[in-house]
Amino acid sequence: MIISGAGAAGCVAAKILVDAGYSVLVAEKMSLLREKSCNGILIRKAVAIAEDVFGQIPQAVRCDPQINMGYTLQNERHVMFTIDGLGMNVWRNLFDYWMAVETDEAGAEIRENTEIIGFRNEGDHVVVSLQNEIVTEEKGRVLVGCDGVVSAVRQILRNEKRESIVTYQTYSTGSIDLDPNYFHAYLQPEFSEHAAWCCIKDEFVIVAVSAKDQSMLPEYYQRFKEYLVRELGAEFGDLEREEYGLLPSVTPTDMGEDRIFLAGDAANFLSPVCEGIAPAFVSASAFAEAYKRVCTPGNNPDTALLRNAYENNLASSKEFMRRQWTMLGHASPKFSYITNV
Repeated sequence: MIISGAGAAGCVAAKILVDAGYSVLVAEKMSLLREKSCNGILIRKAVAIAEDVFGQIPQAVRCDPQINMGYTLQNERHVMFTIDGLGMNVWRNLFDYWMAVETDEAGAEIRENTEIIGFRNEGDHVVVSLQNEIVTEEKGRVLVGCDGVVSAVRQILRNEKRESIVTYQTYSTGSIDLDPNYFHAYLQPEFSEHAAWCCIKDEFVIVAVSAKDQSMLPEYYQRFKEYLVRELGAEFGDLEREEYGLLPSVTPTDMGEDRIFLAGDAANFLSPVCEGIAPAFVSASAFAEAYKRVCTPGNNPDTALLRNAYENNLASSKEFMRRQWTMLGHASPKFSYITNV
């Protein structure tokens, strides 16, 4: 099979399947050790799946505070909610690289700097066009889009660009009067169109804002920093790094069609407040286990049976995700429109 994306979802699906004897090609449009704008918090479910699939998470990818105690969420009315739950703090770029190396060493073929630019169904296979230095074609029994918010697979399949939210995140030395063991999110409209957040990783104070209109990010960022200084005594030193990222807009999940399957962010499978690692792991492992159930190595799957098994594997997780978004809608008028995810 062919998997697009060597991030959280792509590596989990590929590693499970190569360990079971399947042949897997992973196309990754970037180099493997790349920056990833992400809070890097692994909730317990994510830690359990990662260590089951890849082995013990190495100390080298972790950061202080090593244990995350949960999230705080301040809504538009400045009401604070605390969601407790033990998790692990990691640097996302190092964590993804570790998973990719483990997947490669297990026997998957990972092609870096290789982008999927097209595909077509041909009989019992899908033919995928890959762009590297030259354009080549590969045949796979299925194509799995695990390629994130701006999924090329989903865009080609649906023939449309997906609406997304732009994030701007900075890493500065300094200090702030916030509990470093929690991730802190703010939903006030003066700080973002979606959410702003602040957390501590190693010696860095991380500050982020998000908006559909990228031109609004500087204004949101300035307001949020002023709030952190005024209300929480933040002191910012040197700016060590800044980065932009994307979050998917909250819309119903899309698991693909025919021989094309989607997982993780590409399938719009995410949890509040856009926590994507655990949903990526859950959906990717659900697909891989479904594939193992309906098709033995070297044979072609019945795609109808495969899709049914995949949906069944995800049913309880989708319901849990729906309840999470519904609770967020009750806590925040900004998200009250969400009724079907």
